[in-house]
Amino acid sequence: MTAEPTDAQIIEASLASPEAFESVFERHYEVVRRYLQRRVGLDVGEELAAQAFLVAFDRRGTYDLRYPSAGPWLMGIAHRQVLQALKQ
Repeated sequence: MTAEPTDAQIIEASLASPEAFESVFERHYEVVRRYLQRRVGLDVGEELAAQAFLVAFDRRGTYDLRYPSAGPWLMGIAHRQVLQALKQ
């Protein structure tokens, strides 16, 4: 049985094949969306979740590949999305 690739491995692969990032999205979207919705409401939370993954995709080249899970990185991006939304 083959082990599932880590988020770090997927992100690294996505640098050459951007469509690979979809796996990171599928693994983490629900948790990120729920976090954001609890903080800013259902509609805004859904919008911010989509934005957070766009930011993550754009910044995937800066991801520290020593960390196998992208969860904390994504939650940091999501948290910054909340702070920006609350400033407006």
